[in-house]
Parts: sequence; C-alpha cells; structure tokens
Amino acid sequence: MKRKTTTLVSLPLLGIILSACSGGSPSSLVYPDRGYADGNSDSWTQIEEGDGDVSIKWFVNLSSWGTAATANTKVGRKIYEKTGIKISFITPISDDGSQLSTMISSGKLPDVITLSGGSDIRIQLGEENYTYPIETLAEKYAPSLLPRLSDDVKSYFKQSDGKIHGLPNHFYTQDDLAAYQEQEGRNLMSNGSFVVRKDYIESYMQANPTATPTTPSGFKAMAQWVKQHYSLSNSNPTVMLDHFSSTGSNAILWLQEYFNVAPEDASGNVTNMYEQARNKELYLWLNDLYRSNLISSTNLTAGEGALGSYIARGMPLAFVGSSQLYVEYFKQAYQSGIEYVPLAFTNEQGEVPLLRSLAGNGWLYSMITNKCSRPDRVIKLFDYLWSEEGQSLFYGIKDEEFSYTVEPGQQAEKVIGGVTKNVTFKYGLIQYSTQAWTDIKNENTGSYGFGYSNILVNPMYPRLTAQKGEVLNTFSDYIGYNLKAAMADYTYTHSAFEYTRDATKKNFTDIINKSNNITNLWGLYTPRVISATSEERANTIYDSTVNQMKSMGSKDVLAFDNVEFQANKRNLGVEFAWPKNDPDSNYHELTITSMYGNTSYNLDIPEELR
Repeated sequence: MKRKTTTLVSLPLLGIILSACSGGSPSSLVYPDRGYADGNSDSWTQIEEGDGDVSIKWFVNLSSWGTAATANTKVGRKIYEKTGIKISFITPISDDGSQLSTMISSGKLPDVITLSGGSDIRIQLGEENYTYPIETLAEKYAPSLLPRLSDDVKSYFKQSDGKIHGLPNHFYTQDDLAAYQEQEGRNLMSNGSFVVRKDYIESYMQANPTATPTTPSGFKAMAQWVKQHYSLSNSNPTVMLDHFSSTGSNAILWLQEYFNVAPEDASGNVTNMYEQARNKELYLWLNDLYRSNLISSTNLTAGEGALGSYIARGMPLAFVGSSQLYVEYFKQAYQSGIEYVPLAFTNEQGEVPLLRSLAGNGWLYSMITNKCSRPDRVIKLFDYLWSEEGQSLFYGIKDEEFSYTVEPGQQAEKVIGGVTKNVTFKYGLIQYSTQAWTDIKNENTGSYGFGYSNILVNPMYPRLTAQKGEVLNTFSDYIGYNLKAAMADYTYTHSAFEYTRDATKKNFTDIINKSNNITNLWGLYTPRVISATSEERANTIYDSTVNQMKSMGSKDVLAFDNVEFQANKRNLGVEFAWPKNDPDSNYHELTITSMYGNTSYNLDIPEELR
C-alpha cells in the first residue's frame, strides 16, 4: 500500500521557493513552433523526418523506485524505437524532499518530474506554471492523447486553469473498475490485512468449537489460549501490528475499518474518526492486548525488517497491517510449513467490516516541466506510454513475449461464481510466450524490462488482461494474493475519500500545517495509549490527545476537508462515499459466513512455481 502523503517539502520552505524563483510566470511556458500533429493517427507516428533523437532527464522523487530496468532492456529499446527519446532516470538519495527543493530553488528542474500524486507541491507547481498543461500540449503535438484522458483523471487532477498538469500511475477509473467486476465477479482486494496462523486458529477451534474468535473479545480469548497452549513467552509478538513511524501505523488505519469507525456520517459529511466511540474502543482494545502481554513493547519500535523476520519464523498468531510489504516473509513462513490466512474480524457487534480496496487515486504523478527542452516530443512519449500499446509493455513485446488469447473488446465465456457467462474483455486476455514464461519462472527476466513503463501504468490494465484477474507470475504473487482474496466481498472503492486539498485557497498553508501537526500528535501518542499501564491511564491519554487535537484546530481542518470531500463526491457522481450510508449498496446484504471470509476466491499455488 502507498498512502497519500501530505507534502514532500516542508510548506514554509516550499512557499519561499515557489514565490522567489524564476519558474513561475505564464511566459515561462514555451511552446515550440514544431512537432505539430493531427488526430488522424497516433502522435508518435508523426515525428517529423529529420527530427533526431531527444535525450531527457526524468526525476522520480522516490529513493526506492527501481531503475534497474534501463534503456538496455527489450522494452526500453522498444520505447526508444517508437519515440526516439532516450530517458535518463534520476532518484533522490533520501525521501526528505531536499533534492526536489534544490532543483526548484536553483531553477534547474529536469525535463520530467514524478512525485506523489497526493502531495500539495504537485498542485502548487501547476498553479505557478512550473509544469505544462497536458491538454494544451496534446492539442498541439499529440491529439491522439486527448481521447485517452478519462473524465475521471481530468476531474480529479484538474488545476484552477481547468486542465491537468501531469499523468498519474495507479489511478483507477470507474469504467475500469466496472469492467473488472464484470470480468471477475468481485471487487478489488483490500489495501490492509488481518491475518492469522492457520494451524493456531484451527487448533483453538478444535478445542473450543463454539468460540467466536472474530470479535475483539473472542479474539483476545483465542490469543490467550494460543499463548498458554504453545508456551509463548511474554516477549513473543503474539499479536503484531505493522511498524510504527512518526505518523503512526498502518495497522490503526486497517483496524478502523474492521471496527467500522465511520469516515462519513449519515448526512454524508466527512468525520473526524478520533472523536468516535468506536475508535476509542479500538485503542483501548489494543491497550488491553498489550497489558495482557499479547502485544510486545518491541512491536512499537521495531522496523519492517525486524517485524518481517518475526513473520518468517511464524512467531505471531496474528498480523495486522499492509501484508503486501511483507510478502517475502510470509513466503518464507509458508515454505517452512506455516500458513497465514485472512480473518473476517468484526467489531463487538459483529457488523460486516468495510475495507477500502487497493489504493487507486494516483500513487505517482508525472509532469513535464517548464525547463523541458522538447515538450513537443515528450508529450508524444507520454501519449505512447499511456496508450494500450504502451500499457502492454508491462508484458514485454507483442508476438515475442506475449500474445492475446482474447482480443481487446471481444467477448468470451467465463465461469463466475459457478455460472458460465459471456464476458467482454475490455483490454483482452494476455498469455506469455513459452520462453518468456520459462524465464519468469526461473527469475531470469533482467533483459526483458517487464514493467519498465510502470511510471505511467494503469493498475487495472494488468488486472484486466491477466488470466486470473491478478498478476500471478511467482510463488510470492500467490502468497500475497491469498492473504487478501477471501475478504474481497467486504471491500469498497475508496475514491471519494482520496480528495486533494485546494492549494489556491487563502488558508491552505494554515490547514496543511494544522493537519500535519495533528497527524504527528497521534503518531506520538498512539504508542503511549497502547502501552499505558492501566485501562484508566489509556483512557486518560486518549481523551487528553483528543482535546489537544481540538485545540490545534481539528475543526478547521475538518471543515476545510469537508468542502473538498463534497466536491470530490460530486465529481464522482456519488451521494455517499461509505457503503453503510448508501441505501442502494449491496453492503446491507452481506453477512459473515466463515471466519476465513469467502475462500472460494483463493487459488492453489501451481507446482511449477513451488
């Protein structure tokens, strides 16, 4: 999971940079008097004869972004062959935003920059003309891109000029989500996970066949039994939460969903979840687990690596967090005979949980800067990567690494829920060639460049073209899939809550500072509530933190955000964002039929990948 980040550069510094530098006047956007194209064919096929190669620098503001796939791969060479552009990717040493800040302040932005789609600097750069409007470039130099820009993307990312200033990756359009539900008969998988050791829970249920380990109290009883039955020490992370940082833990986000803490009230307004009784109930439950020696003190300070090593050894009964970040550790556990499975955990009332599906509002966002030497050529590169042909590079080269078993837009029969249906496959169905699949199984794919263009990937393209609705090429892929698949009936699209704050508003900076301070406040005090020495003490710390949050301006932040939230819902055409509030949602028909969720979605791991 990639969570929305509020800023990549501190706002006071950013404000100085954007107002003091030369990059911001409209006249700084120079449109070349060359490279024009019409809409009669793809723009990259209209590069003028004699217009030679173009070399660009592309800065990705994420230190961990993989740059191993270079122009020397098959896919990299194909992109160059099609567009005549040689790309040199640059990444920062750290994720503190300093390198991007220096680029801006020195007036030395590269041709293209990629940063968090949820960051406020993304908006500010567009507002002050550091970046080109995509539609304006496309109208002049790449008209074939215009019909490829969905209304969803344009509505979500438009700036005050009414245009978008970049293209996202990992953005789900409503049409693609609807196509996925038709093709697969289910929702996307959840972003977070609540998983348990299968052997431990089965042993417990054999000894306690009438127990209900899916409620907070029933789960605690199971955890205590497991601890005693298997002689687990007090230092053992029997219940393990995802790692904590200065802003908290993903485990809290996901537990809020299992506890049904409402992000939207019955009138359709965004809520402050920390003020709700169920959120406090969640915190006090975690404190109870801590005081019962079921959550260890080490859990509150250990990093991902240490927690992963605990998973690999099968130490936790349960893990709550973003399991996709720990797949290799779950794989190691599985290979040693320890399998973790989803738990259909609920609140004490047994209400069906509401789990947000995988994030899809643009993890990264790529923009052509006002320092780009050839924006007329780079927009053609964007057009190519954004096209279906460009998206298919995820699989390599057509007729070499892959072929279609169902052509794009064609119908074919598919068994969904035991019923054979005629399904339209929006982007077709793809299968690898024998050689490519052999190399994938043998982890010998360095020369191919699979996923090279993922900087602009539509996350639904591989899902809609994969034979099983997910990319399942490796043992690890199957492990990650089965950690979540059974909970798919309880997921929902979280798009309406992924609004962006309007950087053009007068009180924007004040709201951002208040919001950041409140986030850091809960990041500081959440571990203190969990580790409090008594329930009374945990209660006191929680209430005190809520009061401090209010004094820091939480009502101002909530009022500001509710305006953005309502606007985003209008753009999406929805009245309610939380399915429990929507009378037409199928949520009201859902029930928990198994403590493991809907296991019919699970897949056996093929022997050839073991």
